[in-house]
Amino acid sequence: MGPGGSRGGPDRVVILVVMSPDRAFPTLFAPHQAVAGARGVNRVWRRGDRGAASLEYVGVMFVAVVVAGSAIGLLTPVGGVFAAKICEAFGATCGSNPAEQRAKDLKVTCVQHKRDRDLGYNVKFKSVKGFRKDADSITKYGDGGASVVTTQGSGIGLEAELPNLPIPLGFKVGGSLNQDLGYVYRFPKEYGGGEAAQGFIDDRRSGFQQTAQIILPGLQTAEEGGTRAVDGVSNWVQDDVAPFLSGHKPSEQELAKRAQDQRKDTADAVLVALNLQGSFSIEAGADVKYKTGNKNALGDDEIAKGGGPLRGEVKASVEIKGAMTVGLGTGEPDSVASSFTGSVKGDIEGTRARAVGGDNAVGGLPFFSSKESAGRSDSYTVTYDDAGNPKKLVVTGEKRLGSGDGFKASRGSDKGSFSDRGIVAHEYTKILDLDTTTPEGKANREAFDKFFVTTGGTVAGKQARMSVPRLGGGEGTFWEQQDALTARLDADAFMVDSTYVDGKEAAEGELEIAGQEMGGSMNSTTRTLVSATGHDLRNDGQAVSLANCEGK
Repeated sequence: MGPGGSRGGPDRVVILVVMSPDRAFPTLFAPHQAVAGARGVNRVWRRGDRGAASLEYVGVMFVAVVVAGSAIGLLTPVGGVFAAKICEAFGATCGSNPAEQRAKDLKVTCVQHKRDRDLGYNVKFKSVKGFRKDADSITKYGDGGASVVTTQGSGIGLEAELPNLPIPLGFKVGGSLNQDLGYVYRFPKEYGGGEAAQGFIDDRRSGFQQTAQIILPGLQTAEEGGTRAVDGVSNWVQDDVAPFLSGHKPSEQELAKRAQDQRKDTADAVLVALNLQGSFSIEAGADVKYKTGNKNALGDDEIAKGGGPLRGEVKASVEIKGAMTVGLGTGEPDSVASSFTGSVKGDIEGTRARAVGGDNAVGGLPFFSSKESAGRSDSYTVTYDDAGNPKKLVVTGEKRLGSGDGFKASRGSDKGSFSDRGIVAHEYTKILDLDTTTPEGKANREAFDKFFVTTGGTVAGKQARMSVPRLGGGEGTFWEQQDALTARLDADAFMVDSTYVDGKEAAEGELEIAGQEMGGSMNSTTRTLVSATGHDLRNDGQAVSLANCEGK
């Protein structure tokens, strides 16, 4: 069945058997290929031809089996894979491999390298903490393209220490609600790809600019608006004023080049994100304050510090996030489709630390530490077409294991820490197309609509949509709706398994001024692809070589 069929299988395979005087091998030709000069061959039987005749007979029988099998097998994914293998064995071209073609249609590519940075500060009053954090990321893809995301965020949270036990243990619990506003800039290969993206982020997020942006909320938006305003004035001068004075109008080539240069410096999408974070930690050992169970001379609880050179900490955290991306244009190489992402992220960290010089009861000496961590993330992303209809669902799961070193020092109320970690991350992605013009896509969309409810609207002509799981209503129970979508993912998704190596550097500091606690943080994470493989579950899980995803 051809590409227009329900399974998107390969074109019909024409098999021609050519009998030569020496031997007979079946020869496979792609559709529409003509064979010239094929004609019968008269032979004179000689002694020893019995073996040759037997070989010819085997060849004919083999071809008959292939033809009969293909007539039925091409109607199934297994048949499509079988036919592709036959073509591969004979070194012939038998039309597009259905799994490889599907990877192209879904625009599957790998993240070759990614770097995330953020800079933030907080102010704490009793148990209430206010946050400001600015971030940027640059992502380079296997197809030669790249993207940059810059965000400015703020939030408010609670942080408290739970009642101490009469042993050197400390308990902390915290939670926060944060919002981010950002911009997405896409750099396809024809726009310069990774090199152009790096130049852009160097211009927009230098050390001075990061400092200015963290101090002045909204500065990123002001810079984006200023860039668009300057472009508008420049276009007016070149298109109207200059031709009026000189009589020369820009050529079509000049206009196209100018439009491309301006698109490189202006956002292709707006990002709005809201996330809820929670954490719980236990500290034990040296330098940990705790109640002894006794009273001092004033009748208050007596507070002591844990002694000895060792200290340990276990911290668990969870983050729930929703992010809406609104594409600002269509039809251009750098256009970004509108999308919505929902994610849940959990991490647990264990730290073993040792103070310099042994007993650290008086504080002030650094703890050199080793850290082990594990984490898991689950997320889904829905992209929408120009009319706001869901067109693709991407479900991603990730497992992380890491270790590293660092130190944590304190003297009185002033604290500081630095850590450097290496993390191995395994990512599993399933991509499900929701194209209702095909039987598979229609079935996928029906299962999608049973589990998700899509809402939103059009803002200034742009699609602002979100899809969230139904927590009630619809056909069947929540679990039945989930099972229906899971079944479609298992049967029809395109799956990518990836392994990455992450490096993370983090620095934090706290100080107290006039009884007011203030803190700052800086984080940098890099992700490098090690390997990636693709499998098309629609076509019997056939392995697919993904373009430039070898991790080199």
